[in-house]
Amino acid sequence: MDCGKDFLKELAAGFENCGCLCEDIFSPKKKIGFGVSGGADSMALLYSAILLRKSLFGEGGAEFVVVSVNHNIRPREESLADSLFVEKFCKGFSGVEFVLVELPVGRVEKEATLRGKGVEEAARFLRYEIFESIIEEKKCDYFCLAHNRNDQLETLLLRFLQGSADGEAQGIPAVRGYFLRPMLQIQRKDIEAFLSTEDVGFRQDATNCENDYLRNRCRNLLVPLLNKEFNGWSGGVIAGAEKRQADSDFIASLLPKDFWTEDSAGNLFCSWSAFFDLHPALRRRILFQGLNLFGLERRVPYYLLEDLVSWKAESPNGRIFSLGDGEVFVEKEVLWIRKMVQKPWEVGFSLLIEKAGSYILDDRMISIHCDVDTQAQTLVFEGQCFIPPFVIRSALPGDKTLVGEKVVGVQEVLQKDFRSCCKKIVVVEEIGNPLVSIVVLS
Repeated sequence: MDCGKDFLKELAAGFENCGCLCEDIFSPKKKIGFGVSGGADSMALLYSAILLRKSLFGEGGAEFVVVSVNHNIRPREESLADSLFVEKFCKGFSGVEFVLVELPVGRVEKEATLRGKGVEEAARFLRYEIFESIIEEKKCDYFCLAHNRNDQLETLLLRFLQGSADGEAQGIPAVRGYFLRPMLQIQRKDIEAFLSTEDVGFRQDATNCENDYLRNRCRNLLVPLLNKEFNGWSGGVIAGAEKRQADSDFIASLLPKDFWTEDSAGNLFCSWSAFFDLHPALRRRILFQGLNLFGLERRVPYYLLEDLVSWKAESPNGRIFSLGDGEVFVEKEVLWIRKMVQKPWEVGFSLLIEKAGSYILDDRMISIHCDVDTQAQTLVFEGQCFIPPFVIRSALPGDKTLVGEKVVGVQEVLQKDFRSCCKKIVVVEEIGNPLVSIVVLS
């Protein structure tokens, strides 16, 4: 078996799956961008694309623009060395332009704080911004990324565990705008075998072995367990995603056209009664459609969406659901989506806690641990002790809490003491306790 030729056939099939014939995409008329970190996946994508281009057009063919981003979230000598490795590799081939983009030290961390998410998500957000600017500047026809079958499986597992719905549950798309992912059906072991056969080096990011990030825990802990205990699980996950995609496409075909209207301020609105007359499955899609049209950057947790879908038929005027950068509310029989006005006490969610552990709360990881200093079976959350089971949730009208020796309304406290607070604020309700506690997440 010729590993190199087999890999090139798989990649060519991957481009066809993206709707691109190699004879066209690698033709002299085209300019193709590549995101290359120096890791095994992106090096295999770049080198195999060079071989495919050569097999079709000799020393001619499409121009390649290779973009390497140094995020500066690792020691600079290490992360810069990755980019310099890619630059040296590119110099060995004609028709390959190398572009290095370095983010200032601390830029990713600052973005993570602004977006209220983790460093990994912020790095991805900034990286795609760079790719899109390069596409525009260099007039690229396409931009290729090296996500593979393993990445797809990890994404499907993570989104399943996080309760993702509709389009998100189908995983990484092969095509999104200018971006192509022709290696989604290629396994990581085949990528590494190809590089070994072709004697192509690559860089290894030591942080991939650390389990601080949720994706790494999935890759390093969950996937090996599934491989050991559940033979054939990966094929089932991929097949299930394809079936969900077919169902998703059918539901999408039933959506009413031009449901949302945009006002002069950029807010979106629709008739509340028309929304509620839809089947719940279509309501979910209409909400996703509106949030996408609105440009909401954050992925919306499924349980928040279900709260919106299951509103009663009568108009819930005044009820506001905050969804990351936007909020959804009803006013005078009109359903609105607008930019979020910072009201941390109005976020709708709930999470039941029965034992110590790590939990996902509104797209962030929280830790609950046992209180070792007391004999009672209490759990510690953000420095406060609670008796399980208890619920971490958003504040609701009528919630009361104890301030000193006085019982007061929670929303009164939030509006008075936390109006300018940019951190996530929740309340904790212990079962049977008529009073709740206010907790500011770190």
